[in-house]
Amino acid sequence: MAIHDVEGQKTEHSTYASSVSPSPSPSRNSEDLDNGVQTTRFSSTGPLARLRQYEAFLDRKLGVEAHGPDRKLPGNRNPPNQWVMAALWASGTMNLSCFTTGFLGWEFGLSLSQTILIVVFSTLLGSMITGWCATMGPGTGLRQVSISRYSMGWWPSKVIALLNVLEQLGWSSVGCITGGLALSAVSDGNISLILGVVIIAVIGLCFSFIGLRAVLKYEEWAWLVFFVIFMIMYGEAARFADNTVQSPLTGASLSGTVLTLIAIIYGSSSSWCSIVSDYYVEYPVNTSKWKIFLLTTFGITIPTCIGMCMGACVGSTMSINLGWAQTYTNSGVGELVQVILYPLGFAKLILVLLVLSGIGTNCIAIYSAALSIQQFARPLEAIPRFIWTLVVFVGILLLGIAGRDQLLAVLENFLALLGYWNTAFFVILFTEHYLFRGGDLANYDLEAWNTPSRMPVGYAGGMAFALGIVGCVLGMVQTWYTGVIAKMIGDTGGDIGNQLAFVFTLVSHRHLLNDLYSLLPHSRRESKLDTKTKLYQLNELAELYNCNNVVFFEARKGKDLYIWMSKAPNGPTVKMHLQNLHTMSELHFPGNCLKGSRPILSFDATFDTQPHLLVIKELLMHVFAVPKGARKTKPFVDHVMGFTLADGKVWIRCFQINETEVSKADAKANGDAEGTIVKGRSQKGGRTETKISLTEIGPRFVLTPIVILESSFGGPVIYENKEFISPNQVRSDLRLSKAGRYARRSEAGVESKVKKRELGLRSGEGRRQKEGDELEERVLFA
Repeated sequence: MAIHDVEGQKTEHSTYASSVSPSPSPSRNSEDLDNGVQTTRFSSTGPLARLRQYEAFLDRKLGVEAHGPDRKLPGNRNPPNQWVMAALWASGTMNLSCFTTGFLGWEFGLSLSQTILIVVFSTLLGSMITGWCATMGPGTGLRQVSISRYSMGWWPSKVIALLNVLEQLGWSSVGCITGGLALSAVSDGNISLILGVVIIAVIGLCFSFIGLRAVLKYEEWAWLVFFVIFMIMYGEAARFADNTVQSPLTGASLSGTVLTLIAIIYGSSSSWCSIVSDYYVEYPVNTSKWKIFLLTTFGITIPTCIGMCMGACVGSTMSINLGWAQTYTNSGVGELVQVILYPLGFAKLILVLLVLSGIGTNCIAIYSAALSIQQFARPLEAIPRFIWTLVVFVGILLLGIAGRDQLLAVLENFLALLGYWNTAFFVILFTEHYLFRGGDLANYDLEAWNTPSRMPVGYAGGMAFALGIVGCVLGMVQTWYTGVIAKMIGDTGGDIGNQLAFVFTLVSHRHLLNDLYSLLPHSRRESKLDTKTKLYQLNELAELYNCNNVVFFEARKGKDLYIWMSKAPNGPTVKMHLQNLHTMSELHFPGNCLKGSRPILSFDATFDTQPHLLVIKELLMHVFAVPKGARKTKPFVDHVMGFTLADGKVWIRCFQINETEVSKADAKANGDAEGTIVKGRSQKGGRTETKISLTEIGPRFVLTPIVILESSFGGPVIYENKEFISPNQVRSDLRLSKAGRYARRSEAGVESKVKKRELGLRSGEGRRQKEGDELEERVLFA
């Protein structure tokens, strides 16, 4: 049996599988293939057309990308060396920003060993999330924001694009600040921090302006220089690390501080997951996913740990080496590196090279931010990427200059915020890919990546993401806010925003479909239907999966849920309105049953009284009855599903069957209690009595029959519920009734004035009007 879930449309007569098509851009004409890229065609006139012609000219001369976020087709890719998958992130993470983040353990009052353990564990966890998201890039040829449209929906993915822009602006500004501090230290203060920020931002702009090719070329070898520099720094400064000083924190306060530092460092590694596929679109479709995952994961983990552990070692000396602590407090990280290294000339050379480490982060951030702006709205895609690159550059300058004096505060608050929403983003992509699309990219309609009518609107994904953010707020610890739940951990709070975001997002993503899938182990499921009206295509899907029953969910306007049940391929089909839905996770009933067990179906006797009820009963039996020996089933019967008919509606509930052996005395004492006493024989031949009772499991919901069709998703109507009123009509009547009350009040006011006029009363004064003189001029000459 196939269970099919559909997401969808705002119109009353279309399914939830398609989103609302916004008004197309005036310059948009069509989508076509250009040089192996699935591109969007725009008009050839106007100022935007001139900018695109200039972009094409730059593409021919400098190799600037002229196709923006368009999909790269499999047959026309120029894959770089696979080693770049690790080198790219090594160059972007092994920098002064990571080095400075390592100081947070000292700032929080943790020992060196505690800080290093937290750094390694948290970085690996965040990198694994990014590594998994990277596996979708080569297979789809799409950027990460475009991939999220398939799981989050067309409209919520715009929120991801917006958050992505803010995230990359923050990352790049942090890179500019650290690079500017290094330049200022090298010049002995002759170059101001503001000018240093500008210089780093300009150099990063040059690479990002050209495009992906230049970014990958720079990142491929830049990491090697930074690796050598950090090894020199380890040789010069690691010997001063102090692991003898223990943390003064104990109990819940220690736990809360550890959780907060985990959240910060985890956020620094997981924040790449929303852009990682942007850099993998050139790799072949058949690239090993394990290779992508491992190269990306360890390409982030190892360099990040190198930089942060170096910072932790230096930070551990701050309590005893007051000179270093004073230098760091007064002059920043650049001057501190210059003091640590020896001799001075060599230290200046190292600082100049470390300036380049901020450029690596900037290249990645500026490039992805410009792409995210283009994916925010289709009219913005008409504006060339290099224009958005310049806009992002201006934003980075403003942020970098404004936050130049509060680097650690920026890191502590900004990095933790990044991890929160990226956790919810990952959970939605992961559950969609494996639970609803079977872990197979063949179940994605890749040609529809930029067509809103063929994409889900995103009610489920958007709601799950919003609930994930609620979890973040409840569990976050920031300088300006501490969540309600986070306050309960220690004296200063413990940051569990990521944990709550993970749980809130996971448990809120399509409960009903999961519940039915758990109760029907022999079923298969699909998550999307790329059509509005051609429901007969579900018969082909059922044939593909070798299923003879189909359950199809249709949501309208995000408020009304309908369920179709059909016997494929010949019918009949019943359409019902689903109301009063309560899922297993929502009810929290104590009952449970074995996964894969078979149910007993209990039907109300009323189903046998009318022909259309017999048809509905037969369809419910075919759908919910698990055949003996079917796939993934177990030879046990431990729960019962009840179908009750009342008020013209079908009430469905699910119960666990509890069997308890009781003695004869207990049986007599409990004879009138809830449950049924069944007599039998034990294995030893003695007589036993078993008490059988029911405990509700869930889900529970109510179905209102609407129509029954003769064929499968088509054919003549053989039954129609004349008493059914569409929920949309009910809402319309309510609006009209509210408008009617206003109209009646207005009419009553008019009638009151007319009556007062007829009685000779002044309106509103309650006394008779003064009679006019018939000989007055205004009367005679009127």
